Amino acid sequence: IQRDGLEGTPSYSLYSRQKDIRSLNTPGPGAHCVDNAVTATRPHYPAYSFGNRHQRGRADKIP
Repeated sequence: IQRDGLEGTPSYSLYSRQKDIRSLNTPGPGAHCVDNAVTATRPHYPAYSFGNRHQRGRADKIP
């Protein structure tokens, strides 16, 4: 660093420049659908399970 600024040699990078923060369009409070939010406040069954959904019969039915 010099008193006039950074070094005179160019700085190279493999990455692109950062995008302008002002270009991000953050949605407002009324920009999303709240119909699905009702199910988040009421108790319900889980949407996914960790076990098998189908019970397969045993191949050998004779004990």
